[in-house]
Amino acid sequence: MQALPFKSILVAFDGGNIDQKVLAYLAFLHRSLDFKKIYFLHVEHNLELPSSIQEEYADLLAPIDENIEDQMRKSVAEFFDLEKTDCHFSVREGHVYEEILHCAHIKNVDLLVMGRKAEKDRHKHLSSRLTEQGPCSILLVPETTLPEVHEIIIPTDFSDQSLKTIQLADALAQEFLADLRCIHYYNYASGYLKNGSSTVELRRAVKLHSYQQWEDLKKKHLLRDSLKCEFDENEGNMEEQCLARARHIGADLMVLSSKGRNASASILLGSFARELMEINRSIPLLVLKEKNENLGFFEAIKALL
Repeated sequence: MQALPFKSILVAFDGGNIDQKVLAYLAFLHRSLDFKKIYFLHVEHNLELPSSIQEEYADLLAPIDENIEDQMRKSVAEFFDLEKTDCHFSVREGHVYEEILHCAHIKNVDLLVMGRKAEKDRHKHLSSRLTEQGPCSILLVPETTLPEVHEIIIPTDFSDQSLKTIQLADALAQEFLADLRCIHYYNYASGYLKNGSSTVELRRAVKLHSYQQWEDLKKKHLLRDSLKCEFDENEGNMEEQCLARARHIGADLMVLSSKGRNASASILLGSFARELMEINRSIPLLVLKEKNENLGFFEAIKALL
């Protein structure tokens, strides 16, 4: 079984009710994955109180960051034994995106964990930006999440990056004794048909070709024989199709690659991943990427400045 790469993780602490869901899910994962180091980060736009308040209540007020950190510790202690778990707490002032990105780089973490609210909020594009420009994989935990993993679904296009995602998702499935379902969306080139009578035949041929690709992939890379893949025709909205299928089968974890076969550069988040991240607010979503895969891009940009 493939070794799981998540040893050092960063948790973006929201400061609201969703933190309880994230911590419960994280504690559940920790029991099986045994994280070695966990960083908890909360970012406030401004940590300063008005000067008049500070002067009048100077004897009563502790620094805001210390109060927030104390609350973070109390919340985490409800789910983790702080004496046995290597936890670190930090409260930063500034822009949420920049501070999380900076911390992920400085701490060299393997995984970023964030809560995902049911309704869109002012940080609606934060997760996709961090996935695109961050140095590591990201796990989004919706506020309706239960601390369990029974059914994992993974969309695949049979690319090299997708293969790595399948292998890691399979390792997760074996770790949690969960079912794993791969799903592939194929396209049939209707524009090439001379008449409508060939539609059924062509669709059958394209689906069969996709099935053969899957069998060849399993054989070439020694994937376990019992690993199954479902094949659906792309109706033009793969992301919505995938989410609907995941909900239908009761999936409680989705795993996908940050980019697919057609990504033009490692810096680009695949359109499928981006859209699925945008519309999915009910199922935990793990987006995998090669650690530090885009550092070369940023170093090249810096050299030009």
